[in-house]
Amino acid sequence: MLNVPSDISFAVGRSDIQPNFAPVLDQFAMGLRNNPYSDVRIVGHTDSTGSDAINNPLSVDRAASTRDYLVARGVDSRIFKIEGHGSTQPIATNDTAQGRAKNRRVEIYVGERARISWHTPRLRGLRSAAPSPLQGATPAARQSRFRGVCWRGA
Repeated sequence: MLNVPSDISFAVGRSDIQPNFAPVLDQFAMGLRNNPYSDVRIVGHTDSTGSDAINNPLSVDRAASTRDYLVARGVDSRIFKIEGHGSTQPIATNDTAQGRAKNRRVEIYVGERARISWHTPRLRGLRSAAPSPLQGATPAARQSRFRGVCWRGA
């Protein structure tokens, strides 16, 4: 479980990692390096100031900035997927400065790829009796779906 201080936020119109967010991401990176089966989806968000033409790319940039920070700390870049939602999913009111600060954030979803091995005796028998639809599939096609673990932070 990652403890994220509620005062972590991105600056208005910026995607760079704030100093108070760095220790949280450093701890998260350490956990990801120790779990080679992780899949991570990072979703960037903005407040409602500015147009969609500004906010949509900015939200993607925030997700990319977070990913790049984690990769720079030794996390495998292949485990990440990023996306941006602009200002479409606020978690607080955009009528106050405090609410807008909470909406300038990333959400990080962590899942785990399946650890099935077709080389175990029990599964080998199943494979010969009923071929798997994943047989011959690429490793990416064998990945499981995200399992609902969500970490919300700046």
